[in-house]
Amino acid sequence: SHGLWFCTRPTPQYYPNVVTVDRAVNPVVQTAFIAELVECSSDLDFSVKDSFACLDLQGAGFTPLFDAHWLWREEKMSPTQTELETLDWRRIENEGDLVEWEHTWRGDARSTQRIFRSELLHDQNALVLGGFDKANRIRVGGIAYDAAGVIGVTNIFGSRKRLIGSLVSLLP
Repeated sequence: SHGLWFCTRPTPQYYPNVVTVDRAVNPVVQTAFIAELVECSSDLDFSVKDSFACLDLQGAGFTPLFDAHWLWREEKMSPTQTELETLDWRRIENEGDLVEWEHTWRGDARSTQRIFRSELLHDQNALVLGGFDKANRIRVGGIAYDAAGVIGVTNIFGSRKRLIGSLVSLLP
């Protein structure tokens, strides 16, 4: 609504309650709507991801946590077919593999607070994918999601090109 994705309940760790998703919507309208959400959800610690850095939320009681810029670095070489075949690409289908997948995605010590819940594995539109090495360790992964006929890819770790290359062969 109003060019915003929003949730009026507690969100998973690292996820805000509101994300701006449409630059064309009037930021004054968005700000007013966010202020109403906050008022109706006063029992929540509320956060907003202002994707286009155009909202003035101080009047609604917000203070900036940080400013950020998205950065990325191109991989130096495209993977060869042999490189793609060195990993065993599998759909993550059970809780144990999902725990390992999330641990590798995090890149740090195991957290007691999980982000990716087992319900994700039962969503017919979601494909949680892992590239396993010969020692059965997950080295590359990501999530592909089919929504309205478009495949979105998110939460990629490891080689983006290797993951995309494997998806091309796995998706219909």
